[in-house]
Amino acid sequence: MKSLAQVLPVVALAAVSLALSSVTTAACGGTAVASDAGADTSAPPTTGTSTSTAPPGTDGGGAPDALATDGATSAGCWQALSIPDVSTMGNAGAGYAAPKVAGACEGAEFVIRSNGIPTFEYVPLTPNGLQAKNYAFKIPRAPAAAATPTDIPLLGAVAVSVTGIPIFGPTENPMDGYRDPFLDDRLRNLLDDCNGHTAPQGTYHFHARPECVMVALGGEKRGLVLGWSFDGYPILAPLVCTDAACATTKRVKSSWKSTLAEYTEATRGPAWDIHAYEAGLGDLDKCNGLPITEAGAKYDYAYFATDTFPYFMGCYHGTPTPNR
Repeated sequence: MKSLAQVLPVVALAAVSLALSSVTTAACGGTAVASDAGADTSAPPTTGTSTSTAPPGTDGGGAPDALATDGATSAGCWQALSIPDVSTMGNAGAGYAAPKVAGACEGAEFVIRSNGIPTFEYVPLTPNGLQAKNYAFKIPRAPAAAATPTDIPLLGAVAVSVTGIPIFGPTENPMDGYRDPFLDDRLRNLLDDCNGHTAPQGTYHFHARPECVMVALGGEKRGLVLGWSFDGYPILAPLVCTDAACATTKRVKSSWKSTLAEYTEATRGPAWDIHAYEAGLGDLDKCNGLPITEAGAKYDYAYFATDTFPYFMGCYHGTPTPNR
């Protein structure tokens, strides 16, 4: 793992803007290089391909036992069934635009378009006021495992929730030492009850599992899709079957651990520097996912939104599509 001193020169420009442009971590042993993150605001209007208005409470098309057949939409776009009807979920409050999100398959990509407004009351905890966006997140429809897992960015989006909100990694900005905002007491106070807040330019984003979104989608259940990684694989609620008939389930655990005896102001450091992956410690691999082998599954790998670090993803299992 690279030290903070080694990655600081790479992130010098990112530190100026603290927007959606990103720098790669050394969590998976790769070289720290600039990478794209966030959303493409210059995308064309939504095409006529199918979108989803699956109401909260359904499985959202995310589990092998809840996947739509190829004929469920006009274009066989099963990924779009994970996108809920946000008009029934809530809003950010008076004075803010209503949340909007739609999913459509366009060629080889599944595109999630949204205005970036949360589906729950927005509580201003940072100096950055919430602003509506014009996101078009492009997700590969047919993801494949990369020859070697690659690092997720230190800054900016690594994935997007099914409600159209950017998902960031487990690190804060350079001024806060790339610390874990969920673990660090001071930074934790800057996260709302749904584990999100606004960055500069009014970009609302999540750093850890959005509990309030999961509740609005019907609660934690096996196969519930909470988001999509930019490499094309889903991010699921942290439950898996324990037997072939799936009569029982269990809550999966991350295999990352803290290397500190105690997290204090004196010992705290960059999130990736104070955590280490230990194979077999939990249920998941280094990228915080598992192969999916169940009959009928539309994907062969998935990430899980875990209780502990890295919360969403430890690295990219596949090859991410650049999203600005």
